[in-house]
Amino acid sequence: MKNFIINEELANAVFNYLSTKPYREVAGLMAGLGQLQPVQLEQPAESKTEAENKS
Repeated sequence: MKNFIINEELANAVFNYLSTKPYREVAGLMAGLGQLQPVQLEQPAESKTEAENKS
């Protein structure tokens, strides 16, 4: 199974859309969205521009 990263705005938009549909049709999807967990994206130790400026 592949994992995807989606932003909070998109997750909320999908959740809000699903909340307009009949509960029986979307309950499982909404439960899955409720289990999304935040991730910390790794920041590069030093950007290319900073490295170039030090040269």
